[in-house]
Amino acid sequence: MPRLLNTCFLTFLLLSPASVSQETEANKEDSAQKEVESLQKPLYTPFIERYVLDEIKQLRIDQAKAKQELIQQIVDREHNSVDRAVAYATDTVTYFFYLIAAATSILVLVGWRSLQDIKERVHSLADEEISKLVQEYEKRLEVIESQLQQKTQHIEENREEIELTQEVQSLWLRAQQESSIAN
Repeated sequence: MPRLLNTCFLTFLLLSPASVSQETEANKEDSAQKEVESLQKPLYTPFIERYVLDEIKQLRIDQAKAKQELIQQIVDREHNSVDRAVAYATDTVTYFFYLIAAATSILVLVGWRSLQDIKERVHSLADEEISKLVQEYEKRLEVIESQLQQKTQHIEENREEIELTQEVQSLWLRAQQESSIAN
């Protein structure tokens, strides 16, 4: 059977378009006719043809199965990753629920009275901080007022001194205008 396949393959190569295209037109017809006449057996038998067709069919089936297996593996991996993501989200929500439940349980155990105490304590601390800030700003304001009073007093002293200087200057100018000393 392998010998028959080799013969078929060689005959196929001899009759292929590449080898035929190299010959001249006249040689083509002659050589083809001689080969057909020299053939003692048919180029193929139905058994060989059936064998080749079955092999090709089996290869296609195997290739389709491999493709299906590959697609199935990809789908399984995607399902696994989605399952992990959903599990993570579920666990996270569950842990937050437990945290909230624990916090509320603690608040219930401590009692609502403690919440009022906490609220009052927060208000008292806020009031203390606000009063400290108010006192600090009042001290700053007092310092600014005292500085302002000092500057005002200094300005008033300078104004009086300027008035005195102007009065002296006016007297001096008058004295220069008069010629006699007695006047």
